[in-house]
Amino acid sequence: SDVSVAYGGRPILAGVDWLVGPGDRIGLLGANGTGKSTLLRVLDGAVAPDTGRVRVGSTVRTAFLSQELGELPLTARVLEAVEEVARRVVLGKREISAAQLAEEFGFTDRRLWTVVGDLSGGERRRLQLLRLLAAEPNVLLLDEPTNDLDTDTLAALEDLLDSWPGSLV
Repeated sequence: SDVSVAYGGRPILAGVDWLVGPGDRIGLLGANGTGKSTLLRVLDGAVAPDTGRVRVGSTVRTAFLSQELGELPLTARVLEAVEEVARRVVLGKREISAAQLAEEFGFTDRRLWTVVGDLSGGERRRLQLLRLLAAEPNVLLLDEPTNDLDTDTLAALEDLLDSWPGSLV
């Protein structure tokens, strides 16, 4: 992407040519309030820049993990929330059901039928990421992906992302 972005009257990136290639891993670092979340939203197309442009390749399928959990269907059960996105998912070289994918994210048989609104913050975060991966993107834009995760879940997330073939920002 060619990126030259201002939002809310302040430059986020100015005059930067930025090419994100297949499998790239990119970390955004900066103090609170410097525009990292806004930049991710601009890259995802959810927010239009005040100035500048973002060009995205025709084969790019982004998925944005926000800091908020507002996109989760709180009255649905965990399995229903996953199947709302996809009933079957290609994960690596294998095709698995939504229930099998949920199990890989720590949602056992009993937890599959839990109402999303009754999940802990860490479980909601795992479900949020699970739903993103079920959409089979090739670019993940992750905004504070470790919020609310315990150390075991954090380790599982790191393992998953290490083996995920797409690009990460």
